[in-house]
Amino acid sequence: MEGEEQKENYAHEFDPEMALVAAEAQAEMEAEKEAAEEIEIIHEEEIMISNEGEENEEKEGEGKTILRARKKKKNYVNYDANNYKNTNYSNNKNTNYSYNKNTNYSNNNNTNYSNNKNTKNTNYNNTTTTTTTITTKKKVIQKKDLIYDPNFDAQSNYFYQKLSDNDWIQIKSFLKRAFTDEIPTEIQLKNFFDEYPKLKRGNIEKLQESLDTVASEKKNFNAYQTIMQFFLKEFYKPKPSICEVYFFPNTKNEKYLIEIIRTAMKSLNIAIFSLTRDNFAKAVIEVFKKGVKVRVIADDECVKNYGSDVYKLAAAGIPCKTDSSAQYHMHNKYAIIDESVIVTGSFNWTSQAINNNQENLLFYEDKDIAEKYTKEFNNLWDSFTAVIDKETALKQIELEKNKPKTTNINTNK
Repeated sequence: MEGEEQKENYAHEFDPEMALVAAEAQAEMEAEKEAAEEIEIIHEEEIMISNEGEENEEKEGEGKTILRARKKKKNYVNYDANNYKNTNYSNNKNTNYSYNKNTNYSNNNNTNYSNNKNTKNTNYNNTTTTTTTITTKKKVIQKKDLIYDPNFDAQSNYFYQKLSDNDWIQIKSFLKRAFTDEIPTEIQLKNFFDEYPKLKRGNIEKLQESLDTVASEKKNFNAYQTIMQFFLKEFYKPKPSICEVYFFPNTKNEKYLIEIIRTAMKSLNIAIFSLTRDNFAKAVIEVFKKGVKVRVIADDECVKNYGSDVYKLAAAGIPCKTDSSAQYHMHNKYAIIDESVIVTGSFNWTSQAINNNQENLLFYEDKDIAEKYTKEFNNLWDSFTAVIDKETALKQIELEKNKPKTTNINTNK
């Protein structure tokens, strides 16, 4: 009687879904094991064929027979309970979910997970149930490969965030101590305010109000000056002197790119997919002749196109490089002026872009962004080995005079 009661308790405690998960895991382990055995057999056959030669033709045939049998067995591994014997999750000793080998979690000898002997439809060896489980797992695997993150929290990543009331109490308390006790150093200020990263996301105005409130109460000019200088450096950014955007097709907007190129005083780094507009090339050469350090990176296929001005730049003595990929392009379209101003957008430096294409061109002053662009430019410059020297450029220009007008690549990208 006690054994029957214990058996009934196990039947109630049994979780069919967990059984399916465990059974599926067991099936996968066995499939992997068989795959490993198959590799060993193939390896053994190869050794047998190479060592025994024609004298052991009969044994070699036996080896191939074994291989065919193994390949045939591999076809079972579709996790279909009708074809793959080991997916019988009730009769397989390794997947008998009991506390001992002889205990099934039901009163049905066929491992029907029910107390009703006639309810065969709830038998978890059912092919349809197993197939559905595997299909669901495949969908989960596919989701893991997606770039889209379903758990992304837009609110916590939003541009403007609020601090809690307790955060503001702590900040004001710190400011009051700074005005009454010893004035904190820049390192002490940074260490404290680094604990509130949300301050940079829409809270600067309220932070300034808190400082002004404390300063009006404590009247310590030296403390105010020290903290305010830190705030200006850490939280405020000066308004950029250049922040403009132009759209094409528009023939009038060509002049803005020419004018911004001619403002360069120290350096001009250009990474451009296609350069065929002579006016832009003239502006770059003019800057170079003033003594500005100029470097140009271009696409290796576009420089071969009729009308490309990259050889003109190289012939003028400007260092020029290209990528060397027959399959991919150097598709950047940007310039960095004096490591401070970025010129970027979809705009190629071509007549087609000015007169016909829908393009955009952005001019923006930001030293931090310019530094990142410069770093990438230097990485490209160091990695590209195809140099267009002055002598090669002059020869190419001479050849182009008698060259028929052809286009090797679409420069309208």
